[in-house]
Amino acid sequence: MVAKTSYTELSTLAECEQKWHYKYAGEYVRTPPTENMLKGTLCHVGATALWKGESWAQAIHAYVADPKNLVEAATFDAVITDVDWLMARYVRHYGPMSQNVEVIAVEQKLSAKIPGSNFSVYGYVDEMWNVNGKLWLVERKTMKDWSRLDLVPVSPQETLYYWLAQANGLEPYGLVFDAIRTYRWALEKPTQKELIEAELDSSTKDDRDPAWVAEQKWIVKAEKPTVASARTAWARSAVEHHPGVEKRADSESFEQLWLDRTDAQVYEAHRWARSIMRRRQAIKRGSIPIRNIGPFCKTCWFKDECFDGLAFSTRPEIELVMD
Repeated sequence: MVAKTSYTELSTLAECEQKWHYKYAGEYVRTPPTENMLKGTLCHVGATALWKGESWAQAIHAYVADPKNLVEAATFDAVITDVDWLMARYVRHYGPMSQNVEVIAVEQKLSAKIPGSNFSVYGYVDEMWNVNGKLWLVERKTMKDWSRLDLVPVSPQETLYYWLAQANGLEPYGLVFDAIRTYRWALEKPTQKELIEAELDSSTKDDRDPAWVAEQKWIVKAEKPTVASARTAWARSAVEHHPGVEKRADSESFEQLWLDRTDAQVYEAHRWARSIMRRRQAIKRGSIPIRNIGPFCKTCWFKDECFDGLAFSTRPEIELVMD
């Protein structure tokens, strides 16, 4: 009998055996997505619509309206503003390029038996593109910064998906890692100096200054404000009430890595998968799952349950006894 697993299960087990045990060996109950998860999903949905030549706004609306996606209205309202901002930038940045891309598959499930094993792996390729007659596999990820980009070239996920395509009779030319940075920069305001210089450029000292200074008495608490004091007070008020402007280029929110794969990388990905599956079999036979306490705990769905099961309190209380 050939066992089946997914890349997601393999990566979960590699990340933390206890997390794998909670998710795959216990009763995993699906819950509504968090705001960050929903933001990432909606960016995926909107981006796919762009490359297909469709309306990203309609695609997102259809996703949210589908009951099976468990999107709560309150969560959606809190996320949609950021998604609108991101997708507007994404369309401006990639819109012209999308005209040269033909999307030939979306969420394509591929599966194949790992050589030298008794199990098969399946995964879902986000998109398949035809670019100038060549097949590219697309993996899209959202992230808060670019710290993970250095890991992409050595990621077993991209390599396994490349191999899965080959094992299913396809001839992928390479991989496209489409990264979307979800961080939203604060709007930038002009400085007082910049506003004053702009005002000087637009006025003349002889015929504009006296009347302009008189109009600023409500700002400057003085009977006879000088030109300098009036301009300083006006600029201070103008900066405070300025709505701010977006100065970050659209390109700063996105990165695309176009990669190839080698036989050596595929070989290593197979070794990685086989070693993880051996550990899965050991746990199923009674080995105790290893907890990987560390950075991954921050976003783990099972953090509270896991920490409650430890032999020490996560929030120790110290009682002071006064003599």
